[in-house]
Amino acid sequence: MQRLPKTEERGAGKMERKLPSYKPREIKKKRRAIENRFARGNFSAEELTPRSLQELFYLYDEIFLEQFFLRDFRGRIDFSLSRRMTRTAGKVLFPRGGNPLCGHYEIRLSLSLLKNMEAMGKPVIINGLEAQKCLAACQLVLEHEICHVLEFCIWKETSCRRERFRKISRGLFGHRGQKHNLPPPGAVTGQRTGLKPGDTVGFSFRGVEYIGFIYRLGRGATVMVSDPQGDYRDRKGRRYRKFYLPAERLEKK
Repeated sequence: MQRLPKTEERGAGKMERKLPSYKPREIKKKRRAIENRFARGNFSAEELTPRSLQELFYLYDEIFLEQFFLRDFRGRIDFSLSRRMTRTAGKVLFPRGGNPLCGHYEIRLSLSLLKNMEAMGKPVIINGLEAQKCLAACQLVLEHEICHVLEFCIWKETSCRRERFRKISRGLFGHRGQKHNLPPPGAVTGQRTGLKPGDTVGFSFRGVEYIGFIYRLGRGATVMVSDPQGDYRDRKGRRYRKFYLPAERLEKK
């Protein structure tokens, strides 16, 4: 096991030297150890709760971070899951002012995106690494948020666009990027119905038949119907009326 070299950036104290750096083989072994201790068999996104997310976090603290949070952290970290986050896989709410080691944080993961992955049944790329199962995706998202909390504890600021953050995430978890391709709701709806944005569709609304095109596809579908008196206008001046409907009510034309 290697240590990250001491940075010359102002504000970095002795704490950064406590952040370990691992070789790829060690990282895979440690991730597997966490998976075995946490899942104890097959894992579904439905089983994920704030309490189990907390359990996963402290397994990381023990196995990857040498109990950094148990030993040095004196603040509070809450954990939550969101069904409304449909683009961002995870986020951290940070404390304002004061000693960051004594602050109140919240780590929030998108339950919606993790469930979408299960529904699609396809591998995804998160932080430049492939995740074939939901638990692996959950771990990679949490690892990214852990890096944010660590960086904030040391420098009172954090940004995954900076080389300092990337250095931490590479050293600890072997991350090769900072983005994800977890499927949004529209991808799941499209796979289930065979529809996609731009498709011409027909539907019935209050006894009237309409034909329009799908403008946006999420859990439901936003359909634009040509109407000279419509409230919406495109760049060519054509007007439309907008409808939001369950995708199952649409018939592809």
